[in-house]
Amino acid sequence: MAKKNYDELAKLIIEHVGGKENITQVQHCITRLRFQLKDMDKPNTEALSKTPGVIKVMVASGQYQVVIGNTVSDVYEAVCRLAGVSQKPAVEAKEDEGESKEKKGIGALILEYMSAIIYPVLSLLTAAGILKGLLTIAIMVGVSSETGMYVLFNAVADALFYFLPVFLGYNTAKKSGMTPHLGMMIGAILCYPAVNGADLDFFGHIINVTYTSTFLPVVLIVLLATPLEKWLRKVLPSVIKNFVAPLIVLAIAIPIGYCLVGPAANALSEAIMNFINFLYGFSPVLVGALIGAFWQVLVVFGLHGMLIGVCMFNIFNGGGDMILAISIFICFAQSATVLAMALRAKNKEFRDMALPTVISGIFGVTEPAIYGITLPRIKYFVISCIGGAAAGIVCGLTGVKKYAPGSGIFALPTLINTENPAVLPLLLAAVAGIGVSFVLTMVLFREKDVEI
Repeated sequence: MAKKNYDELAKLIIEHVGGKENITQVQHCITRLRFQLKDMDKPNTEALSKTPGVIKVMVASGQYQVVIGNTVSDVYEAVCRLAGVSQKPAVEAKEDEGESKEKKGIGALILEYMSAIIYPVLSLLTAAGILKGLLTIAIMVGVSSETGMYVLFNAVADALFYFLPVFLGYNTAKKSGMTPHLGMMIGAILCYPAVNGADLDFFGHIINVTYTSTFLPVVLIVLLATPLEKWLRKVLPSVIKNFVAPLIVLAIAIPIGYCLVGPAANALSEAIMNFINFLYGFSPVLVGALIGAFWQVLVVFGLHGMLIGVCMFNIFNGGGDMILAISIFICFAQSATVLAMALRAKNKEFRDMALPTVISGIFGVTEPAIYGITLPRIKYFVISCIGGAAAGIVCGLTGVKKYAPGSGIFALPTLINTENPAVLPLLLAAVAGIGVSFVLTMVLFREKDVEI
């Protein structure tokens, strides 16, 4: 789609959500524009749903969500430019700019913060995760880990995970209203080698913690320090506040954060990971089947984001996560369903519409296939869920987990455990999801189902 076409689509979207004066802020994820609106009654959802280029419209987690698909970032840029909305986190949209006073539920608020904190680095985490998987494959085929090139690329793959608190500190600060580089500095302090894994004596109490590669400690420390910095910047004279405010914030927040908040956050992260692992241990096959069967239902209602946030704890803590591993094979199951429909269909218009969504699904973006192809023909959506359940069962039986962010076919290397590498379980899960979906669709397909 050319830039002119993005602008035309953006104009229609802005018009149908109630005009630019109704937009408080807009963000985007992999496939969706996520609007915060002043008045949720103003949008013309029916007209927007019928707009060419719009796949689906929904309200979820306190947001007005417009599903665009693979070109969402281009449409997002056009919407922001034409509506005069800055491409920045929600916190920078002040109340005096007309921010909606509507109170959000705790779930919507957590999801909003998770999105603002994780999404800016998600693509980088995905790239690093894929590289880690490829390095593992290189070792499996005989490449020496002592070569200079391997050591260098291993640093490329590990650096973002190791210094993750620095990036998350910056993003959390932007979202909460703290000076972003102060949040970054808090993250850097938590990564400083001398304070990680060392026995530090605080008034007779020995504390030994590690904060590198962690998620929750820096987020909570920055959130707790934000009100203090805001207050200091209000009361301190302007001639000294730019350097005295951060000095006081660090002098208070770092000791409290390092000794109290951080250990508590690490304990909470471990508890969440243990709970998820308990479910896996209770019946990994049952959990795999349920996740595989119902993941796409969560996607339809826009509720999968919260689950992704919880699963990230397992990945960031190095334990790996089965739920996100299963989600990759669910994408393949959805694509296999649509591919079988396209192969069986005689309707050329339907085939032309379906085949691009197969490619999109292979790369991990299934919304076009779900909303455009299978969900309107519910039988095929159910078939894709059955295929997802088959893949989930295999993942449960073989213990497949995901060790880094990533989606679609490029994320397969992130499913390889560096300590115990194995490729066969991944192949079995892929064959199960693809095979069940494809065969069932080929058998149950009816031409009347794809009439347009």
